[in-house]
Amino acid sequence: MKCEEIRSKLNAYLDGELKDMDTVRRHLDQCEQCRHELAELSSVNDFLSQYEEEPVPQVAIARILAIPQGKIARSLGWFARLSIALTAAAAFFLGVVMSGDMASRSATQYTDITLGTETLYSFDMGGGK
Repeated sequence: MKCEEIRSKLNAYLDGELKDMDTVRRHLDQCEQCRHELAELSSVNDFLSQYEEEPVPQVAIARILAIPQGKIARSLGWFARLSIALTAAAAFFLGVVMSGDMASRSATQYTDITLGTETLYSFDMGGGK
């Protein structure tokens, strides 16, 4: 099995829900990257297991299931839908323009400052003057 297939099965492997546990175990014996991924998932599961899972109230489930398909989208007025679409388009355009602008500048204009475990990056928009 390839790493991609194994990684997609690691959660089920941790939960003991796989039929082919031996296949995954053999791959993990040979693949350090997948073992590392398994260790990370295991630590996340250990962290999350300290919290109690609260059941969703049946009243909430019934209300959600009672909402007809598309009612939420129809409840927004045309102006709200247009505003959302224009905002998304503007954000995409701004991202494209800014990424191209930053990529065209030289790397010497970037400054990184380390504060404890955080690294802050500064960009000189004035062209280094």
